[in-house]
Amino acid sequence: MVTTNNIQMTTGLGVGTIMSILALCSGTPLEPLPLLYIMASARWAYGADRYLDGKTEDTPESIAAALLTANLILWYTDQSKYIPPEILCILMYPSFKQNLPLLKPFYVGTFWAGAISVVPHLIAHTDVIENEMIAMGLLATSVSNMADIEDVEDDIKNGIYTIPARFGINPTRALSAGLFMGSVYKSGIKLPHALPTRQVYRPQFSSLPLSVFRDFPL
Repeated sequence: MVTTNNIQMTTGLGVGTIMSILALCSGTPLEPLPLLYIMASARWAYGADRYLDGKTEDTPESIAAALLTANLILWYTDQSKYIPPEILCILMYPSFKQNLPLLKPFYVGTFWAGAISVVPHLIAHTDVIENEMIAMGLLATSVSNMADIEDVEDDIKNGIYTIPARFGINPTRALSAGLFMGSVYKSGIKLPHALPTRQVYRPQFSSLPLSVFRDFPL
């Protein structure tokens, strides 16, 4: 029973931890409110999704508590206008996935990009960095696309033809790899400069001007 309660209370916290790290990498200040908002949003959004799919023994009360925490932070920091979109994005997700399954990863990527690199910046009263926002959107889309591979059999049974269900696993992996590389590019990471290079000594036989050799007595 204790194990079940622990699972109920920790659904989404792993996702929230990863999102918090990504938010810090995208320039979110190391402050309590932005990170608490990310953890609360991941807890209630991911927990609600798993709960509606019947994949967790979570409780509506714990999910509602996380939702209330996230909304209170938005209200306290004068960002209440983002409360309706945050709630609607989860309520609309099941029907969106059912009707437009091929666009589902991009739907997830768009809203997770906002939760990682837009709203936390606004809470901390810092500028939103456009390239970092796009990078996080591409990364979240890539991860969501890969996650659909694990659910491909259930999705086919339910008549939901996501990218791996329609085009296969290998094309899905190729698309996710391309999205990931796009994320790396937009984030400003230069892979060739990041890799260590080995310096090789090459003797410079022609480093002296020709006049020196001409004046040397033969």
